[in-house]
Amino acid sequence: MSASLIGWLLGKMGIIRPGHPASRIFMILFGAVLFLFFTPVAVVLVSSKLSEAWESGKWPSTEGTVLSADVQTKGFGTKIKYVPAITYEYQVDGHKYSGNRTRIGSYGFGSESDASDYVSEHSVGDRVSVYYQPSDPSRSLLEAGMTGRASAYLLIPLLVAGLGIFFILAGRKSG
Repeated sequence: MSASLIGWLLGKMGIIRPGHPASRIFMILFGAVLFLFFTPVAVVLVSSKLSEAWESGKWPSTEGTVLSADVQTKGFGTKIKYVPAITYEYQVDGHKYSGNRTRIGSYGFGSESDASDYVSEHSVGDRVSVYYQPSDPSRSLLEAGMTGRASAYLLIPLLVAGLGIFFILAGRKSG
């Protein structure tokens, strides 16, 4: 998108008046706030998930058993997600635990059939590898490490930073 298109869109929304000096200042300040404030906030929020995902790749595993596996519908209207709900039990050092996290981060599928396909890989009674945190064996996962979805969290701060830079540059060119 060009600076003039952004200016036109923001003008139509009543946020700025294209060509007006205050509009340039607004776009530059908005970009600076995105870049200087929201990018670090996004980095902090994302880094905890990424750190946990990275560390989970080093967790030991034990054998577990799937107790239940179904698909839950979350959301409403056009924002519906189909989320696998898998419960499993496992033992560590003679202590029995149960868990329901399959991987780091929230996730869901856009279609019920995709979620059902995932759940069908974890039928009730199946033996599964369960990865657990050594310092707290009650924390567990079925998929440890940096999965594709965990890696996608990296895009959030990059997107916020990119938008901030874009608004700064668009504000400088709109005058």
